[in-house]
This record gives sequence, structure tokens and C-alpha cells, in this order.
Amino acid sequence: QHNKHIRQLTFHSIAGHRQVFHRIVFHRVLSGLKGNSCIESLEIQGAEIDSEIASWLLPFLANRQTLKRLSMMSCKGSGLEGLFVAMQHNKHIRELTFRSSREEHIADIVALSLPFMNLHSLSLVDIAIAVDGWPYLFRKIADCTELTQLDLSRNKLDASSIYLLTKSLTAQ
Repeated sequence: QHNKHIRQLTFHSIAGHRQVFHRIVFHRVLSGLKGNSCIESLEIQGAEIDSEIASWLLPFLANRQTLKRLSMMSCKGSGLEGLFVAMQHNKHIRELTFRSSREEHIADIVALSLPFMNLHSLSLVDIAIAVDGWPYLFRKIADCTELTQLDLSRNKLDASSIYLLTKSLTAQ
């Protein structure tokens, strides 16, 4: 008998000599979740999301009708773009948290995905967005008609970025 009642799943990666072990555990847990149709919340912290890990997560993110919340904290890697593409196919994710990322193109990746998602809550906290990345992201945020909560704390916003944010929020 399989446990089909787990609602929240959390992965915290610990860097060091056990990194390979955590990859194996992560893969096995995700493989085992194929039979669990109840996961509503997935939290991943400190993971290096390369193309292999992304390929493990893609079916989980794209096809999970019960998945409502996704949190990725201190995650990085070449596979992040693929995860956001997968999330575009899941209209059930309502809350997205992306925190403490130093990925250069994260603003573009998030902005390109926003029009295809039905987010109610978006939290982009302490992420590395260049000053010229904010305008495009703010335009896409303004187009999110379902969005009711926005957290941009601990980011570097200059005066023009704050003006654009205000303008995009008042345009709704």
C-alpha cells in the first residue's frame, strides 16, 4: 500500500561529499511520487538544477493537477529554464516563490512564463535581476490578472524601476 496522502514535500540539498547521494535520493523520491496524486506543495532548497535533475522534475511540474505551491530557494543551474517551461503547462500552480537566486537570466525566464500561468501569489525575493531586467518583468506582472500577492523584498530597485513597478500596478 502506498501513501497517497502526503500534501507537502520538501528537499533541502546539503553541499559537500554527499551531494551525489542526495541526487540519487531526490531521483528515487520523485520516481516514487508517480503514484501520489495528492502533493500540493513542493519546496526545493539549495539544489543545483542541471538538465538531468530538470528532466526528473519536468513531468512532476507539468502534469500535477494537485500541485498548487512551488518554492525554490537558493537554486541555480542550467535546468531552471526547462522547469519554468514545464510550469507553463500546469495551470494549477497558484503560488510561486523563487528566493536567493544569483542566476543572471532569471527575470527573463520568469517573465516569459508568467503569461501562461494562473498565479495568485508571486514571490521573487533576493534575486539577481539587473536594472534593465525589471521593466520587462514588470510589464509581464501587470498582465497577470489573477495575481493578488507580490513580494519583491530584498531586491535592488533603483528609482526608475520603482516608478515602472508603480506604473504597472496602477495600470491594472
